[in-house]
Amino acid sequence: MEKTEINKIVLSLHSKITNMANKKFKYDVEVCRTSYSTRTITVEAANGEEAKQLALDAAGDLEFSEHSSDYSVESLSHKYLDK
Repeated sequence: MEKTEINKIVLSLHSKITNMANKKFKYDVEVCRTSYSTRTITVEAANGEEAKQLALDAAGDLEFSEHSSDYSVESLSHKYLDK
């Protein structure tokens, strides 16, 4: 193979690699938000275990004010853009 042919191939490959490197993708990113909040719940119980259970049972009917959140990525997928 002649040096000119090799140079043409190298330039062609370089052009293709550069085009791929500059290509943008469309990403679908599923984000999960976990919120943290606390509230003191007063209950009447015979012991600590019963108090915990009563508080957990009552918690679903109460409003909590959020004081912090964590975010994490659950999944990521991409597609080639037509551009």
